[in-house]
Amino acid sequence: MSISAIIQAVKRFITSLPGAISLLGILLLLIGRIFFLDFTIDVTPLAPVSRQIILAVQITITIPVLISSLYVILSKKYEPDTEKWAYGSIGLILGYWMPAA
Repeated sequence: MSISAIIQAVKRFITSLPGAISLLGILLLLIGRIFFLDFTIDVTPLAPVSRQIILAVQITITIPVLISSLYVILSKKYEPDTEKWAYGSIGLILGYWMPAA
C-alpha cells in the first residue's frame, strides 16, 4: 500500500462523522490525562464531587467514541483501512480504562 493511499484513507476516516467523533474523543481524553489528572502516588485526594465529575466526563467522552467505532466496524460501509482506525480507537479506549499495574 502506498503512502498516498494511506493518507487518503486517513482523510476519509477523519472527515466521516464517526471518525471526527472518535478523533475528538481521543484528543479530549489525552488532554484530560495530561492537564487535569495526576496519577502519582503522593497526591492529595480530590474531593468526592471532583472525582464524580471526572468520571462523568470520562464516560461522556468514551461512549460516543465507542459507539462511532462500533458503527464503523459493524456497518461494513467502510473500507478495511478505515476499520483499522476504528479498531485502534477501541483499543485506545480499552487501554485508557484498564487499571495500571
